[in-house]
Amino acid sequence: GNEIARGLRAEGLHVMTPLAESGFGVQLKIANKHEAKVAVLFGDDEFARGEVLLKNLISGEQITVKKESVVAEVKKILGR
Repeated sequence: GNEIARGLRAEGLHVMTPLAESGFGVQLKIANKHEAKVAVLFGDDEFARGEVLLKNLISGEQITVKKESVVAEVKKILGR
């Protein structure tokens, strides 16, 4: 998680971590409160496969991506 956050910050993106130790629902509410546009979610199954979930908080679309692709995919979602 910290490696991904560092990569996003290195690209000039604002990153909040960790939001909470609770479930995704609570974390997404916090992200929405802070007007986040994308959430990077670390589900146990996905993380074991070297993947994370990216949720576009504007459109609601959610995709699974390899950890090494997170920065590029977030930038694509943000139109950067």
